[in-house]
Amino acid sequence: MTIDEKILAIWTADATATALVPASRFKVPGNWEDLARPYVIQYPISEKAFHAHNNSGAIQTLRIWEIYQLSVIADSYSSALAIAEKIRTVFNGNFSGVQFFYLGQRWIGQDQVVGTEHIAVEFKIAETLTA
Repeated sequence: MTIDEKILAIWTADATATALVPASRFKVPGNWEDLARPYVIQYPISEKAFHAHNNSGAIQTLRIWEIYQLSVIADSYSSALAIAEKIRTVFNGNFSGVQFFYLGQRWIGQDQVVGTEHIAVEFKIAETLTA
C-alpha cells in the first residue's frame, strides 16, 4: 500500500472527516480543475529511505517523508481552516507503522478568479517498509 493510499484509508476511517471532505475528493497530484469543493490534494514533497535495527535486532527499512503536504482548497477561509484543523487531529499518532508528526499549517492565499482559499497542512511522516 502506498503512502497516499494509507493516508486516504486513515481519512475514510473517520466519519466526521469524510463529512467535511468525502473520500472521492481526497486526491493525489493531478489536474483537478473542475473538482467540486472542498477538496484535499496530497503532495509528497521530500522523501528519504534508510535502514535501522528493529527491536528483534533485524534490519528494518524505513521511509521518512520530511515534508508531506495536504493542500485544502475550499470556497471560504473559514471552511478551509476547519478542514485543516480536522486534518491536524485525524493524522495524529501511529497508524499501523506509519507515524505522523504535525509540522504546521499556513495560508497559501486566495484565488480571486475562481474564488477559492488554499491552506497547506504539513507533516513529517515515518513509515516502516516491508520490502
